[in-house]
Amino acid sequence: MSEPTVPSLRLSSWSTTQNSINDAADHWQHISQQAYVDVSTAPLNSDFDGEVTLGRFPSFALSIKRAGGEDVWRSRSHIAQGDERDEYLYTVFQVSGTCVLEQFDRTAVVPPGSAVIYDSSAPFVMHNAGPYEQVIVELPADEAFARAGISRGNDLLARTLPCDGAVSAVASFFVNLAQSQIRDPEGAVRLEPHASDLAFSTLNLVTPTTARADLPGATRREQAIAYMRANLIDPSVDATSIAEGIHISRRSLYREFQGTGDSVIGVLRELRVEQAKRLLLGSPNRPVSSIAHDTGFSSVAHFYRVFRASTSMTPGEYRAQGLPRGL
Repeated sequence: MSEPTVPSLRLSSWSTTQNSINDAADHWQHISQQAYVDVSTAPLNSDFDGEVTLGRFPSFALSIKRAGGEDVWRSRSHIAQGDERDEYLYTVFQVSGTCVLEQFDRTAVVPPGSAVIYDSSAPFVMHNAGPYEQVIVELPADEAFARAGISRGNDLLARTLPCDGAVSAVASFFVNLAQSQIRDPEGAVRLEPHASDLAFSTLNLVTPTTARADLPGATRREQAIAYMRANLIDPSVDATSIAEGIHISRRSLYREFQGTGDSVIGVLRELRVEQAKRLLLGSPNRPVSSIAHDTGFSSVAHFYRVFRASTSMTPGEYRAQGLPRGL
């Protein structure tokens, strides 16, 4: 196992290739427990091999897991005897192979290009019939539900989540970030604040429509903000696309922001400005035009105008003064 570190990121790697075939199964169970939570594993083939690369950021963990066919399960005994300080919510983006996840008497078949969420505080079984690759986001479960503004429950769990629409943008972001934390750890750290917000906001995006209908306004606003964060780089995002993205009418969307002191587009602009602040300070040599593009502004001139209106200074002046990053 290797553990290179940069500020705010601890990167660990494990592989069964470091052991003989006879020891691979035992070593893989140890790897799975080190990287995630206490589980049992059963490789399906004698020539099984597997590897995990895990990056631990301040508020979440992100891993790439590649392995041969296997069964993984976490029982009530594992939960009762485990020494984990926290329970976790795992969002699994399936890159290759097909996973079958069972939790809360529900079964999700997860082919490549889809995702699934499960909670380590409850028993689960995961089956992979053949070789597979996953990118996995780990969040402290209690904090995840609290920050998403939704009640803790099982509506989100063990459901196949197609990676289309806004979820496609989220999946692409985390798959690319998982690779970047290996190739460019310092760059990955600079993206951490945005990645953290997006990781927690993902829960809002995938909340079942039937569960959304009776949610309070504050939660619908969180869903809208989650959609904005997931599509921050897209300059075409407007009130219509946000409303469609969270399955409400545009009039209802405007109503959810009434009385909050913020408009829908005003919140979107401020999210873009806050992300631009992070990039200006976190990437001091990066051109302002590149930051304008990657925060969804339609032009550099538009970026300057909005940034000055929000901060009373130009992007260059903000960078030069080294002001706090904001959110």
